Amino acid sequence: MSVKKYWFWIVISTIIISWFGNTLYFKSKQLDAPIFLTHYINLNIEEEVTYLSLYYITNKTDFTELQQIQMEGLTLYPQNNGFFFMNDQNQQQYHQEFTHHYLKKATFEIHKDQFNAKQLKDGLEIEKIEAVFSQSPSKSMPVGQIHMNPNEVRNDLLRNDRSSGSSNGDFQSNHSASEALTITELILPFGKQLEKEYEIKLTHNHQSYFAGTFTNTTVSNRYPVNKQPIQMKENDTLLTKIQLNTKSNKVLNIQFILRGQSNSGKKFQTSINAYLEPYLTQSDINSYIERASEVK
Repeated sequence: MSVKKYWFWIVISTIIISWFGNTLYFKSKQLDAPIFLTHYINLNIEEEVTYLSLYYITNKTDFTELQQIQMEGLTLYPQNNGFFFMNDQNQQQYHQEFTHHYLKKATFEIHKDQFNAKQLKDGLEIEKIEAVFSQSPSKSMPVGQIHMNPNEVRNDLLRNDRSSGSSNGDFQSNHSASEALTITELILPFGKQLEKEYEIKLTHNHQSYFAGTFTNTTVSNRYPVNKQPIQMKENDTLLTKIQLNTKSNKVLNIQFILRGQSNSGKKFQTSINAYLEPYLTQSDINSYIERASEVK
């Protein structure tokens, strides 16, 4: 064999081996089916329409879209989420783009008359849904934890005077007491499962009360929430600050509930919401794929 032919076959063999290796690597990164992110969602069933947003990972090459979900007897179809980024070449809509995958979002509109009487009274707790993706049969899939609560009976004992939030996961609200009252309980979202994903601080009369361990705040007047009641006089103000973990790989749409009673004996409940749209890293995507492969 001549030297030229020898080097020719060496080059061809290298190209074939490289192509074969790249093909195996590409296939190793492909999903057998879409994956939902882990959602922690608290929603009140609203008087007219309740909105639910779910996020899922797909292969770039699959042109897969979520077409329908079923949960607790509800059959829901996604809205057209026009604010997604769009790739002009293949017309796929997505929330984020990664090397081999898209993170997509679907939002569902649930009208009050779609809930049955028991659901309106007791709410719903959902961990799995039946999902239908394009060109695929229905499949039971985990989504995390979704709690849809009965609509609050609102009163003006603890008024929400002002609320604000930002994409940095920072939320703040001011509540005032319409009469003398005592806050006896702060219900934290999903117990200890999420305590590293947020911190909430309640401040009244220069006294601060904390829950959650995300920011590891250290202050001299740090008192745990629920260890002692917060007593408010008429027109006293309660400042609430919530900080969510912006690096979380979970979907956080959570609710903190203040409960108590006025000095005249009237009970109240007030919810404070905090929502953070997920923006993941490639490492987060890899972690979801690895976990999905482990449970096959």
